Amino acid sequence: MNQQGSGALNINGIEVRYMTPGDLRVTRGLRYVDTFDLLPMFQRLCFNPITRAFDPPNILLTGFKGNGKSLLFAYLAEQNQIPYLALDCSEETKERHIKGGFVAKSGSTPFVLGTVANAIQVANEAGAAMLVFEELNALSPQRQKELNALTDFRKKIEIPELSWRLELQPNCKLFVAGTMNPSGPYGGTYELNEDLKSKFTKERPPSFPLPRKAPFSFGASVGREQTVLTTTD
Repeated sequence: MNQQGSGALNINGIEVRYMTPGDLRVTRGLRYVDTFDLLPMFQRLCFNPITRAFDPPNILLTGFKGNGKSLLFAYLAEQNQIPYLALDCSEETKERHIKGGFVAKSGSTPFVLGTVANAIQVANEAGAAMLVFEELNALSPQRQKELNALTDFRKKIEIPELSWRLELQPNCKLFVAGTMNPSGPYGGTYELNEDLKSKFTKERPPSFPLPRKAPFSFGASVGREQTVLTTTD
C-alpha cells in the first residue's frame, strides 16, 4: 500500500494525499477476550439505544500495559466496519504527525495529511471513523493544546500550509479515543491540561487485590455532559 495513501485532493492548488477508508479498514480477524467486561459499556455509550446508530462520545481508557487497551479499540473498529487510525503519542510527536506536511517523493512534493487530519477526512467520506491516541499523556503540553478543537463540539483542525479548515461534516461521526498508562510507573508522561482533560474525563478506580494486573479507569465525555464510569475485574 502506498505510504502516502491512495486518496488525492486538490486544496487551493496544492496536491494533498491521504489514506482512504479502503486503506484503513481493519480486516485481521481480531479476537478480544473481554476480561474486564468493557464491551457492554461500549455498546451502551457508543450506540443510540433507540436507533442503534453509531453515536460515540470521547473515550479515555487508562490501565497498565498488557491489559489490551489498544486491541479493544481495533477490535471495535473491525466489528463495526469503521475505518481505524491510531497515533502513537510521544514527546517526539510533531505538528506534522497531527496535521500533516509536505513530502518530497518521485519528483513531486504533495502535502500528506497527518493522522488527525486524515481521520476527519475519512470520517467525512465514510460517514464514521475511529481515531485512537495511544498513550495520550505522552504528548507534550503544546501538542495537547492542538487537540482542543478536535475533541470538543467543533470537531475541526486548521492547516495553515493549505489555508484549509478541515471540519467534520454534519451527520458524520468521529470516534475519538485515547489510551493512557498510569503516570507513576512509566516515564515520559505529562499531566493532561485542563482543557483536554475536560473532553476526556477519567477517574481512578478504587484499589482491588488483583495479581499483577490493575483495573481499568474508564471515562467518557459528551459535550458539556460528562459520564464517568470505572471498571474492575
